[in-house]
Amino acid sequence: MEIEKFKPDNTSLRYSNRFLDHPEYWVFFWKETSPDPIEGKTFLRSSYRILHASSVQEVITWSNDVAEGRDYAVMLACLQKDGYWDLHVLHGEYIDFYEVNDEPDFGWSLYESPQD
Repeated sequence: MEIEKFKPDNTSLRYSNRFLDHPEYWVFFWKETSPDPIEGKTFLRSSYRILHASSVQEVITWSNDVAEGRDYAVMLACLQKDGYWDLHVLHGEYIDFYEVNDEPDFGWSLYESPQD
């Protein structure tokens, strides 16, 4: 079983699960964090892509072992006939609160201006 941390976006889904005999599972873990001033209750999301698992039970067992008290969901991304992707929850429950990625969408670099 291969496990990689990733940040899901539309491009993440593009090649996922072309072959159901080698499914790609996604596991999201959530940990409650400081409330957002606008959204209220907020959860920090960690996302993992699981490849080459022998079964969904292997993925569920791994998820349970590393959850450390966090809520989690094991999901399968499937392409629909209309070309859109759906995430199907196979185990756990997808939270119904505001969530943010555990890695920032962008970074800052601060440079000192040259001295004359």
